[in-house]
Amino acid sequence: LILAICFFIFILFFVIGFYSATKDENFVSEIMGADYVRMTEENIAKGNPFDVYKTENQLMMFLGIMVNNIGVSFRYYLEGLLFPILTIPELCRDGLMVGSFDYMFYDKGLGNDFFLTIMIHGTLELSAISIAAASGVVLGKSWIFPGTRSRKEAFILGAKDSIKIIIGLIPVFVIAAFFESFVTANYATRPTWVSILILASSLAFVVGYFGIYPFRLKRNLKKAETQLA
Repeated sequence: LILAICFFIFILFFVIGFYSATKDENFVSEIMGADYVRMTEENIAKGNPFDVYKTENQLMMFLGIMVNNIGVSFRYYLEGLLFPILTIPELCRDGLMVGSFDYMFYDKGLGNDFFLTIMIHGTLELSAISIAAASGVVLGKSWIFPGTRSRKEAFILGAKDSIKIIIGLIPVFVIAAFFESFVTANYATRPTWVSILILASSLAFVVGYFGIYPFRLKRNLKKAETQLA
């Protein structure tokens, strides 16, 4: 439920960010920064809208993105230890940024290109960020609302569950960073069907591994407990 709520919050603020950008021409600059917007608009005018992802040293880009995203996920997790509500504003901000960023390309007639390029890595990266926020909320909820357990017992259980989530995200961030550094950057030479295949595979993985699999696992555990009883 917490994971679903975090996904909903991100998508909601993505929509808010996109809509706000349609109503206020300065909104994107306020969210993304004037220099970044100016650079992107210059790249679009040159016919190379996603040149921001091109670099001479793709390996260093990969390492930098991977370390940064893993660091962000652990920050979300530790913020949950202090107070879980701290992670929610940051998740909202991320949604606003991606929504307004999308509008920059949509406004120039590049909406489809945005999803076929940015979401090559964004599907995994943004999903993992939302899940990391959920892990922080799970951790914080465990000691703030322990239920029928003692606060210590509830915290230990919450810590075990949430740390499994955050550690499980590390390979997802590694793959997302690889896509962003070595696949997204080569958008100009990549066939459309390859982009669609990567997007579909990434989405199927996220839904299957973080949605369907935990649900089935929990259901099977309940069945086993019922049979033992």
